[in-house]
Amino acid sequence: MTQVSFQKELLVVLPGLTAMLSQCRQGEAFLRQHSHFDVLYIRFGMRWGTARCASRVAQQLAPIQSNYTKIHFLNYIRGGMSFLAFIKEASLQNLGNVIFDRGSAAEQVAKKLSGIFGPLTRIVFGMGVEDVASWKPDQWRWSAPEESRTGVLIEQGTSRIAKFLGIGPKQIVLPQAFRFDESCEIPESHDDVYTSADFLRTCIHFFETGTFPSSSPEITG
Repeated sequence: MTQVSFQKELLVVLPGLTAMLSQCRQGEAFLRQHSHFDVLYIRFGMRWGTARCASRVAQQLAPIQSNYTKIHFLNYIRGGMSFLAFIKEASLQNLGNVIFDRGSAAEQVAKKLSGIFGPLTRIVFGMGVEDVASWKPDQWRWSAPEESRTGVLIEQGTSRIAKFLGIGPKQIVLPQAFRFDESCEIPESHDDVYTSADFLRTCIHFFETGTFPSSSPEITG
């Protein structure tokens, strides 16, 4: 009798600062239903700093990472910061494809709140807002292993909280130290990206093939 070897792959999702539990659950259900990956949706407390988030990723992956041939990552802004903090210390030999979701409007929210609350920011919001607000462009440093592909999805929409704070989108400049294979602009705002079927299908396609769908606009890299 021939023994069948199953090549299992894991998709790890690291949500952003403002992700609501209902959004995370809906997005997780969609990814489980429409992809062949096992899905690990790691939830962070809003008050958690980047270091604590990175520690949670390491803690949850440690007992299971050897079970998979590839581990892919979908990183939503604060999740991307946490991923970079995690991967710097991790020994992950089976890293798959990686997506960073970026959004200029969403990324200005933490800075705006920090400016409004000043020294009270940490008291009101914990380390989460403070860490994202103080994140500098040159901290986006990333170079994937040769067998991995990196994609960047750039939100063009403006979330409700950004609009309330009078924030609009700006151009995102990716530093030279941040190496990626493809990027594309997407119409969604940060309110939408956790549950948008189009967004999530685009991500699944990238994890499966290493490229964004040909119908996606503004593909560069």
